[in-house]
Amino acid sequence: MSDVRLELLERSLANGLTRVPLRNPGVETFAVAVSLRAGQGVETDAQHGIAYLTGACLEEGTRRRSSVEPAEAVEGLGGSLDAAANGATLQCPVDEAAKAVRLVREVCLEPAFTPREVRRVQQEVLAEIEAEDADP
Repeated sequence: MSDVRLELLERSLANGLTRVPLRNPGVETFAVAVSLRAGQGVETDAQHGIAYLTGACLEEGTRRRSSVEPAEAVEGLGGSLDAAANGATLQCPVDEAAKAVRLVREVCLEPAFTPREVRRVQQEVLAEIEAEDADP
């Protein structure tokens, strides 16, 4: 079994974001994550559920891409994307790193939130809640 060597360098950026690159020289994969101080933990009672719905809609298109194009772009990278109320993570082969960073940025900072897609995702979430409630 080989030793795991992780290289970590945290840096605060001028725009207030914190960049935390982590490198494992023995691995040929790349992951980029955007973590937001958002989510159900910061919602008021009146906002309950909005963060979850917002996160669920992040993968449903951007200002530049239709609802299916983000998934197609991730597939083209040979990767996987997980978006939620508190940000997104994209994993892919290391040689697609630059494209992955641009895509996860676009998904988090330029979501389309088209009414049609928001309604569709809202109906999916409501169906999930009903299924959970019906399961003893």
